[in-house]
Amino acid sequence: MPNRPARQFCLLLTAGIWLWGCASTSSTVVEASESPEFNLEATPTASQAFRIAVEPRGQTGWTGDLPVVSPEGDRMAMADPERPGDILIRSIPNNRLDDPMVLGRVPGPIRFGRSVDDVGFAVMDGERVGRASWVGGTVEWFADQNATDLDLGPNDCIAFIEQGGLVVRTPITTLRLEDDTATWHAPRWQGDNGTLFCWRVRDGALDLAELPPLPALSPNIPVAVVSKVDSSNQVWFQVVRATSLRRYAELLKLDSEQLASFNNVPSSHVFEKESWLS
Repeated sequence: MPNRPARQFCLLLTAGIWLWGCASTSSTVVEASESPEFNLEATPTASQAFRIAVEPRGQTGWTGDLPVVSPEGDRMAMADPERPGDILIRSIPNNRLDDPMVLGRVPGPIRFGRSVDDVGFAVMDGERVGRASWVGGTVEWFADQNATDLDLGPNDCIAFIEQGGLVVRTPITTLRLEDDTATWHAPRWQGDNGTLFCWRVRDGALDLAELPPLPALSPNIPVAVVSKVDSSNQVWFQVVRATSLRRYAELLKLDSEQLASFNNVPSSHVFEKESWLS
């Protein structure tokens, strides 16, 4: 049976030059320069109205998924119009789509997310989540099964959901938050300082949790790689190498006596490898 040709659409991607003016609604609106095809006038608010001039920047084939663009704006990832299960990485020469080049291909079946960083863009295949490189399309998989909601953060940090738990990975440590009475959803990084927000559902209630930036640890001295959450909401870290409590207090920006009290040990205590820190 002959293969049916893939149905194609056409997407007009535009980069806008925003020229606008404002005035009270009782006055004449200040208009941008004439552009008969692409002038869009917004509905006036109580006190202002706007007019925007949009300059078309070229067209590209489209399968229904909006492309994602690299932070530098020089390339984009999109579903292949001829093979929708694959992802194409295409150039955006001079911020235009008139003559894009194919720079790489990620073979499918695979989908891309909306999250991007300087290295690549989020991808998933229904079980795994990973990051496809802007250069060549090579995929680095972060989880092999039951993983969703990958978000790429600053400083090569990532967050995703695995089997209902929240996993946060930095270049030197991995934090896993699990709770038998709760599920985590849709982690999102905000700002350049590494603050992470995530939804948590527990006892029929929806909470928005904020995780402050993780301590800036030396990449040559990893001290903990995994954590868990118990019913009292304590977070536990398993120690990778022998480390003093005072060192942890410094890294976590906590008072050493307070941290010692949390763990029922003296402030001079040294945590042995594979012991637990709260």
